[in-house]
Amino acid sequence: MFCARRSACNLACLAVGTNYLARVCTVLTMSRPKTYAEVVEVIERHVDDVHRRVLRSTTDPARGLPRFKKKAEQAQDERALDTLLRLLAEVHPEVLTVDRLRADSYTRIDGPALAAEDTRLRRRLQGIPETAPSSLV
Repeated sequence: MFCARRSACNLACLAVGTNYLARVCTVLTMSRPKTYAEVVEVIERHVDDVHRRVLRSTTDPARGLPRFKKKAEQAQDERALDTLLRLLAEVHPEVLTVDRLRADSYTRIDGPALAAEDTRLRRRLQGIPETAPSSLV
């Protein structure tokens, strides 16, 4: 199953598996990329989206009640990110390492804020209060 439009996301869907990225590819509704730079931008958007998923230790709260991810779900997210990063490294006009591309994506998606939000959600799921209870003196 391919995306609605034929573009770089088809390569990503083939590389990672259509079940995982098909919904990501169909969410973006934009015109077909016309330049090489636009193709790189499309792949970067997919990398950023998958990177957000990797940073979450829980399922997406926007899709229903959050729960902790299973190890298989986390492994699938990490494989998808690694595959997309390798694809981006291959097509990027500059010679960049996968680690550099991962760090750039972390900066673009505001990784520290996502990590803090994930920590709050994880603590809430575990029943840990956001603030420490005041001690009785």
